[in-house]
Amino acid sequence: MSLRGAVWLGAWLFGAACAAAAPQQDPRFTIELPPQAQGEPRTPAQAAQEALPLLWRRLLPQGAQPPQAMALGFVARVVPLENQGVRVVFRKQAVLAWLRAHAVPFFAQPVPLGVRVRVLDAFGPRPDWEEAARTAIPLLTRELGIAEADEAPVARLTAYVRRGELVLATDKQEEEQRIPVPQEARLSDPAFWHEALAPVLMSLRDRMGASLLVAAASSSQGPWACMRLRFARAWTNALWAQTSQLLAAVPGVQASLARIGSEGITYRLQLAEPDALARLQRALRDAGWALSEVPLGLEAR
Repeated sequence: MSLRGAVWLGAWLFGAACAAAAPQQDPRFTIELPPQAQGEPRTPAQAAQEALPLLWRRLLPQGAQPPQAMALGFVARVVPLENQGVRVVFRKQAVLAWLRAHAVPFFAQPVPLGVRVRVLDAFGPRPDWEEAARTAIPLLTRELGIAEADEAPVARLTAYVRRGELVLATDKQEEEQRIPVPQEARLSDPAFWHEALAPVLMSLRDRMGASLLVAAASSSQGPWACMRLRFARAWTNALWAQTSQLLAAVPGVQASLARIGSEGITYRLQLAEPDALARLQRALRDAGWALSEVPLGLEAR
């Protein structure tokens, strides 16, 4: 494992330094990734980084642009699946706290919305195409953070197929989309409907879920990552002064003393940006410290 990967793993384990873990009840924060084409397993860092854009798709309205984040710092666990894929479980409280700190709007909970669809061509209803569209809806709504509940409002979509074009419209006509259909055989494929319905359902979600939208007014920046750094030398006042001054001089690094003991000094670090990690490593090496990876971050000797 690379040193950077080890730091990500340490930040994953130590993520509670930024926000305490909360019980996992919101299905939006559990994402399953399919097996990789080449068959090689993902590292926890790779899985987290791949899953993060899918999490944003569930949580954020269209147009919201979150800044770069260290995905592994949000992760509660990464679980291999029997099909060689992986399940990534994000910590809801940590993710939402980070979004608030960076003033990124998000949906506080899944948007309740039922989706019904009918498909017609020039001769009337097409049950075969309609079945393909209905097959695509459960996966698509899960990907978009939509939850169908007993009291949820229902959006009725009508898909008209005519002259090589698919026209999608809602019952209230707020959303409409036109999609070329070069081959009618595609209309029997749920994958086609998954792609075709996504823009309309995203617009419906954003409109119907407006009351659930949390628009953070604060512009204060939260940490990019959290980790620990242990100086593995016997504690002395001189060592404490040296290490605290060294860390204070690194831009983008905020250090607080976590523990002092016979085994050394441990600091809790907050890194403001990805480049802060590189600056920290360079400053430590320039000061004569040898770095090694440990479960919670880095150790310097």
